[in-house]
Amino acid sequence: MTALEFDLRLVGRTTRVRIAGEGTPVILIHGGGLGSSGRVWLPVVPHLAASHRIIVPDLIGFGDSSTPDVEDGLPLFIRQISELLDVLCLDRAVLVGHSMGCQIATVLALRSPMRVQGLGLFACGGRFVGVSYESAGHALLEEVIANPTEAAVRSLVECVNGVLDDVDAEVAERMRWARRSGHLAAQRNLAAARRQPGRGEVDYAGVDRLRMPIVLGWGDLERFNPVEIGPQIAGRLPRGSRYQVFRGAGHNIPHDRPAEAAQVIADLVRAAVDMPVEPDPGVIATTAAI
Repeated sequence: MTALEFDLRLVGRTTRVRIAGEGTPVILIHGGGLGSSGRVWLPVVPHLAASHRIIVPDLIGFGDSSTPDVEDGLPLFIRQISELLDVLCLDRAVLVGHSMGCQIATVLALRSPMRVQGLGLFACGGRFVGVSYESAGHALLEEVIANPTEAAVRSLVECVNGVLDDVDAEVAERMRWARRSGHLAAQRNLAAARRQPGRGEVDYAGVDRLRMPIVLGWGDLERFNPVEIGPQIAGRLPRGSRYQVFRGAGHNIPHDRPAEAAQVIADLVRAAVDMPVEPDPGVIATTAAI
């Protein structure tokens, strides 16, 4: 199915958006890192677009969206996706994040639970539920952003992917992005923001009381984050959340197991449609636009 691809003006900047299919809206939010963009989700889209309206944005500073100073990082991305919902006139949607995208989707679910029908978390970090750990992947990301040599980029690709049959092509693609000065500068600005105490921080209080259907996807070959934190994160999500292990997948689940990822997302959408969100007053800070 052919996807529409166009630009929208969100948070005062250009956002590249791809839309395919008709049905329940599903927004797929990508993670961070050199060369990352909404394209990480493209292998999944054909499996879903026959019966869902799939929306894939590039976050500010990534892909074909604007690449200015990324400012405060996560708060900027959260406002961007909130405005995307508004501009597309979506009262409700299922949000699915990959890696950093999980943090964005989770905060939107906390702040506006009536707008988030279901929440998908693929290869998320664990700090939003209080799981502490050391991430080899984040150390590699910092190295690549500081000095994107081909050897460093190859190490990163081999860290995030469980399926390694296209490493050369992905390394070449990420090196192409490294040569785009605006993209690399945006990644460095985002990394600098993460290192500054208090800058770009968001509040995750209330995750355990979210009422929409939630699925946590985890690869059994996860190397970016410690593989053992998957069950720990699952144990701190609301009761009834689904924990799905993808065999043969690393951190980059949409790349490694696109058909299986699509099936899990389709199951999430069905659960969301069958179980309308009933907001918990203890969770909601505001139902107004973020």
